[in-house]
Amino acid sequence: MNDSKPLSKNNSASVESTIETIREIALNHEYNNTVNELDELDTKLKNRKIYIVVLGLFKRGKSSLINALIGDNLAPVAITPLTSVITFFQYGDSKKAEIVFENNSKRTVEVDEIVGFVSEEFNPENTKKVRQVKVWLPSKILKNLVLVDTPGFGSLYEHNSDTTISFIPKIDAGLFVLSADLPMSKADGEFLKDISMRVPRLFYLLNKKDLLRDEDLEKLLKFNMKSIAGQTGPNSSCIDLVPVSAKQYLESSTDDLKQQSGIPDLKIQLIHLADEEGNDLIRESATNRIREMLDQMIQFLSLQRSAYNTPIEDIEAQMHHLRQSLSVIQTNQGDFSSVINNRIKLIREEFTDMVNRRSVRIKTHFRDQLMNSDTLDHILNNKGTKEFLSDLNSDIEESYKELHLSIEKKVKQRFTDIMRDFVNQSQHFLNELSQQLENQFGTSIDMVIDKFDLDVYSPFYIRNVSDYHISEPGANPLLNFLPKSLVKRRFVKSVLRELDRAITRNSAAMLYDISYRMDESLRKVNYDLNARTEELINELIAIMARSKADISGMRADIKDAIDQVDADLLRLKKLRAEL
Repeated sequence: MNDSKPLSKNNSASVESTIETIREIALNHEYNNTVNELDELDTKLKNRKIYIVVLGLFKRGKSSLINALIGDNLAPVAITPLTSVITFFQYGDSKKAEIVFENNSKRTVEVDEIVGFVSEEFNPENTKKVRQVKVWLPSKILKNLVLVDTPGFGSLYEHNSDTTISFIPKIDAGLFVLSADLPMSKADGEFLKDISMRVPRLFYLLNKKDLLRDEDLEKLLKFNMKSIAGQTGPNSSCIDLVPVSAKQYLESSTDDLKQQSGIPDLKIQLIHLADEEGNDLIRESATNRIREMLDQMIQFLSLQRSAYNTPIEDIEAQMHHLRQSLSVIQTNQGDFSSVINNRIKLIREEFTDMVNRRSVRIKTHFRDQLMNSDTLDHILNNKGTKEFLSDLNSDIEESYKELHLSIEKKVKQRFTDIMRDFVNQSQHFLNELSQQLENQFGTSIDMVIDKFDLDVYSPFYIRNVSDYHISEPGANPLLNFLPKSLVKRRFVKSVLRELDRAITRNSAAMLYDISYRMDESLRKVNYDLNARTEELINELIAIMARSKADISGMRADIKDAIDQVDADLLRLKKLRAEL
């Protein structure tokens, strides 16, 4: 967790007075983005609602968990979610939903329509340009908190052209969800290590506990608690990993069975957290956000002060250079995108070949079993057709699980390397621009792209794609009159045909999954890079334009303007030192 001390009413300055001071300075210097961010933060403090975000990798049962907590099946489950859309569940007198698009336009829809905006099936590659979804409903647990559904690892951050502040500092508490159908993975651990440093309070949940016997559940809990401790620091005996079953809660018809799911106790904990500790958590996350705003305002005011001592013609030249720089960066990104696309094409070809070669081996292995007459006779005589096919399907599924685990890490690493080159291309240009500004004005500007978190854009946790199985041949009474050898040949022929179909469809599904995730991640990182770059450069241009106007309008009184900036800088630096 974050060790920094949050502002409180017992400190020298409260959160509210700090916000008011920053707002006064931001308004005076026309930092509109900062003012909007402060207004949002102020509203959250007044409403006293904490943001509890459900965190975890794909297929951990996060949406089912939210449905169990709110007591309604509103969070879409059993879908392929978009990596870029998060959903907010908050209290309202009646059910309604609102879709917020990337251009900040909004559309009110029925709650059962949201699946059309957050699923890959109905909104492929986010062609509808959805940024987030808000849902209101009269659920008791939402009285003092907002539940946030993140459909996967890559969806934790909220990026748009209005703010450079990530979503993480807005989180007051998180539910970190693991699944009982697999141990805590390296990817789970990397994700946890990152968020545990930034989120004020984390609850650790092991969902799908109904899948395990008590003794197996106990072993998995111990293993996962040790893994959690390895990522967060505390001894595993201090880790409280709570086993729950959202499915059991939602499907149970009696209060006793619902209680056994662990969900009712979790609800009580969260309501208590919001009621008793909500204010402290909100202040802690507010402090995180205030730090980021203060750092940026100090940089911008330092630039503004330097500009006051710069000849107008030099300011105009620098403004012109910044506009050209934005155009060059965007053009270079477009050109570099072609190079990136070619490299991604090579990755596709490489992994297509890998999947196809492995699929041939899988097919050959099972084909040999079927074609071996003695082996087949033994299997059918001892198991029967239904059990044999059930085992065969399990073996195929296990083969594809092994394949997808071996590919998953390789794809993520290769793609992350490509994304790093893509970001570094823009960062290199911005570093040069930052150096020029420092040489011109004597002020260092932190170009925010160097904090770009590539893990957010490389969510290659491939879903289990072995969805296609071999069906049992339909009953045919006429087969009873045919020779056994002929019946066996017909059976083998039928199963081989289904085997080809199952392997082809599973391989195609895996390759599509890899391809989609690379395309979506590239689209998103390109969009966010452009948005961040454009916002930053436009903010710098606006600062210089205001400085130029001030110099032109009050040449005789420019010292007063410099004194005001110095005074504001002193106030901001004092506030920052207190944090």
